This record gives sequence, C-alpha cells and structure tokens, in this order.
Amino acid sequence: MIATTRALRASNVKELIVAVPVAPPDIVKEFSKLADELIALYTPYPFFAVGAHYIDFSRVSDEEVKNTSINQGLYMNNIMKWNQRKKHDG
Repeated sequence: MIATTRALRASNVKELIVAVPVAPPDIVKEFSKLADELIALYTPYPFFAVGAHYIDFSRVSDEEVKNTSINQGLYMNNIMKWNQRKKHDG
C-alpha cells in the first residue's frame, strides 16, 4: 500500500486520499504523512491483527492474488491515464 501511495503521489495527482477499514494508530499517523487525507474507520488500541476485525479473513490462493493484482494494476493504469488526459485537456 505504501508503494501504491508513493506511485500515485509521483504521478502528480491533484489530491491523494487513502481509506482503510482498520489500522493501528501508529500506522495511521505514518500514512498521514504520505497522503493528503487518510480515512481509517477504526483504529483500535491496542492493535493485535487486521484479521481480528473481519468475519472472514481466510487465506487466498496465489492465483487469486495474481488475478487481483493484475486487475488492480490495470485499474490504476487507467486512473493514471485519465489523470494525465484531464491535466492535458485543462
């Protein structure tokens, strides 16, 4: 997530908002330096594990991760292209 945030920042987006469902307070503080705005719905203290806050946090296969990563990469690529066109068109 940090790499994605940095890549988006490097693409000169106008505003960068990061939203997460749950995160430890120290990570929220750190991430707030990388984004213009950070939205964390729940920041429990003490924070033990992300999976503790989900009904189903079961493992996913390597194939599922690859498919999701490919789809997410295509999605992010399209967003970056759209931002570039928007900037170019004024």
